[in-house]
Amino acid sequence: MFLSNKYTECYFRIVERSKCRELPPILECHHIIPKSLGGGEEPENKVYLTPREHFVCHHLLLKMLGGKSKQKMCYAFYNMKRSNGNGVRCKNLNSYDRIRSHYSHLTSGENNPFYGKGHYGSSNPMSNPKVREKHKQIVSSPEHRKMMSEKMTGESNPFYGKTHSEETKKHLSELASQRTGENSPRYGKKHKRIVCEHCQKEITYPMYKRWHGTNCKVYKESKN
Repeated sequence: MFLSNKYTECYFRIVERSKCRELPPILECHHIIPKSLGGGEEPENKVYLTPREHFVCHHLLLKMLGGKSKQKMCYAFYNMKRSNGNGVRCKNLNSYDRIRSHYSHLTSGENNPFYGKGHYGSSNPMSNPKVREKHKQIVSSPEHRKMMSEKMTGESNPFYGKTHSEETKKHLSELASQRTGENSPRYGKKHKRIVCEHCQKEITYPMYKRWHGTNCKVYKESKN
């Protein structure tokens, strides 16, 4: 994949050096084999670099590749240099390092807008009845459901064409076995029962949501 030159050697020296040192205060995650070139999220494909090292590595990648791979790395490098919302542009290594350090300071500790807050109680936007009702209307709308369905169908599904390894299947099976009997979160509980307004059948609420209401056969036949 990579060309055999001095830039490739320099790149991997930086990568190896980052694996055996004390972690500096400001770090950025870097994929050794870029994701756009087929690299994954495995721990062995990740290293944590300083902003300066990260900038240098992406610059080196431009000289380690050719063809379409180089085009992809040009785009990635451009994203590191382009203007942000305040119009600040990283023109070179020093400016990127300075801006990244300044940004880290502005979003750390009490400077972070989420400092001291949590996703619970009054801090959670969903605790507001108006926000909760608006969110409910959005996610239950036919347009939203259709959009989410299209995103998870066929090749759009991130698991399309993939299968779990035998080790993962075994692990999932063990987890499922631990949720049976008294270990089940629904042990001793019963689903609320409800009567379908169309076919008048009494069923559990999950079954009503799936097969009755607007999905009821009687309702659909009456519409036709």
